[in-house]
Amino acid sequence: MKHSVIVIAIMGLMISLSGCIYTSTEKAGIIQTGTVFQLNSNDFEVIDRVSVTGETTLWFGVLMIGGKGYQALLKEAEKIGGDEIMNYSYDSEVTSILGWIYSKATWKATGFAVKLKSSVRRGQ
Repeated sequence: MKHSVIVIAIMGLMISLSGCIYTSTEKAGIIQTGTVFQLNSNDFEVIDRVSVTGETTLWFGVLMIGGKGYQALLKEAEKIGGDEIMNYSYDSEVTSILGWIYSKATWKATGFAVKLKSSVRRGQ
């Protein structure tokens, strides 16, 4: 009897924690910005769509390695002559083991590289 209760308790614990031990989730990222600009189509020129991928890894809820999706995307835009990114979006796939022990996010950021006219460039 005592052995049966222990086995049932262990099985119940395994079933209830099975979703917490290992997870893999894909989702579209939420983009929020506090800055809004009113631009006319003659204020910028769309050069091309740019995209980058990367990983962010979190160990023990303390040590995070990787990231910086927007900065990597801006560097790609600058390589082809762009000043800024418009229509920025990202998707991510997150894999974790017990949530806080190990978590890895693989992300893809995309947007349009644009060349701003001199009248709207940063710092002018």
